[in-house]
Amino acid sequence: MRLYIIQIRSLPFKTIPVLQYSYRTSLYQNSFSVICLTCGSEGVHYKAASGNWQHMPAQPVTVKNATGAGDAFWAGFISAWNVKQTLDDCVHHGIEIASRKLSGDL
Repeated sequence: MRLYIIQIRSLPFKTIPVLQYSYRTSLYQNSFSVICLTCGSEGVHYKAASGNWQHMPAQPVTVKNATGAGDAFWAGFISAWNVKQTLDDCVHHGIEIASRKLSGDL
């Protein structure tokens, strides 16, 4: 299965209903097998094509440097995806790697 990534930067997913509707409508009109929206300190909202929206919160972390945290998330997500982990595990791994980047451990 091919993985396409569309990154939407740090938008408060739940707090902008019109934008939330717009995202959902646009994303549903395309045949994506997985939708994953990173929302900074809010965590990640994601779903498989046949499932409901899920939310995984960000890990509490003392931020030393936010540069590259989004890229770190996707590196973690993709590394789990490539070894055929579940979607939940992919998101969890992405959050773990992003947290390490934010805290200065990477």
